[in-house]
Amino acid sequence: MFGSDFVRTGAFDRLLLRPRSAALQLVGHDFRISRFGRFFQAAIILAIATSSLHFVWTPQAVLLALWTIAGGIAFFGALFVLQAVMAFWTVESLEAVNALTYGGVYAGQFPIALYARWFRTFLIFIVPLACVAYYPVLAILGRSDPLGAPDWFLPVAPWRGSSSSACRSWRGASASRSTPRPGANENVDTKLTLRPIRQSVDIVDT
Repeated sequence: MFGSDFVRTGAFDRLLLRPRSAALQLVGHDFRISRFGRFFQAAIILAIATSSLHFVWTPQAVLLALWTIAGGIAFFGALFVLQAVMAFWTVESLEAVNALTYGGVYAGQFPIALYARWFRTFLIFIVPLACVAYYPVLAILGRSDPLGAPDWFLPVAPWRGSSSSACRSWRGASASRSTPRPGANENVDTKLTLRPIRQSVDIVDT
């Protein structure tokens, strides 16, 4: 979402002064066209895999695949938002969240049945990666879960992943406090420093 540099250098304060949502501004801050290469790579692999399996895409399978992608976007988006929000309290973003994002991508490449029971529980209930990477694939392929999950749960599993999208964690922005610059007087009244800015905004509006 954004790095801790925004909070440490005070760049986040400039976003708050603009007449647009800070979240909206940050979404397009680090937009890289090169990342579309990952999408096309995944699409090619999916086409080759389904062709090798002689899989026939039905309308239900297409809708479930789109539903799964939406759940995955919400899930990983929530993790990035959570990492960004932590910077409001720690000033430095926690690299431990990368273990859930990059590590989660790696863990999702294998069936969760291969993992130990405690790790399966972690991937299903605590960080529900399996709900957006494992169970939907079983439903699309028409397979039953070898671990015993009910069949009705497989197609609705992406909802479990997206519901944990604590995109509401963005409310943590209310806890943001400007970090003082080196040598700055910390006793300066913030109301006095913001008053000229508000007056200038009123002049522009008129």
